[in-house]
Amino acid sequence: MRAQQAISHDPSLSATVELSHGGRVSALDIQADYRAAAERFSGGDPETAWVLREWGAVLADLRAQPDTAADRVDWVAKRSLLRTFAQELGADWTPAMARRVDLAYHLLDPSVSLHASLVDEGRMRTLVDAGQVAAALSTPPRGTRAVVRGLALQKFGASVSDMEWDRLTFRRNGHDVTLRLDEVTGPRIDRMADVLRTAQSLDDLVAALQAKGGTDHA
Repeated sequence: MRAQQAISHDPSLSATVELSHGGRVSALDIQADYRAAAERFSGGDPETAWVLREWGAVLADLRAQPDTAADRVDWVAKRSLLRTFAQELGADWTPAMARRVDLAYHLLDPSVSLHASLVDEGRMRTLVDAGQVAAALSTPPRGTRAVVRGLALQKFGASVSDMEWDRLTFRRNGHDVTLRLDEVTGPRIDRMADVLRTAQSLDDLVAALQAKGGTDHA
């Protein structure tokens, strides 16, 4: 806990923490060790190579001049915003205002989010573009349980009485029918999605799933 506090309260990145086997390291040293370990065990695929490259670039920027990482690192970006507001408001700047800026950075509504403003101004990089984000609002990632949940809501939403990450519950003829998702992985996701697509009614769906042993009744 003391080590976490020492690191989290030190924007200069110069604080060090003691290791159990002796010696002291900084937060950047720890990150560099994690990155080196990840690189040793990486499979060399393009996506992993990109992550390792960007990871290393951020660490290098933080060591040389932290402000240059403001387009990728949240706390650096927020510090820049806080400094800007403090300079503009001068004596009127208060701790309460600083807290509001801190929270406003993370607001999801793009019309009031400070992070979204930075993105719009080209001052913050993003991993995906706006079109991909918009598509993701209605199109779940392929090969995930979200596909099954989305299809269930799309076709039989009026009958869905409960939904959790590991199960879907339908209300049918006054009884609950629960579709278990906890063991639905890999190819089974595609097969279950096909069942949902082809079912013409909730009765069809339940019959098909019962044949596969994938439902519970209550």
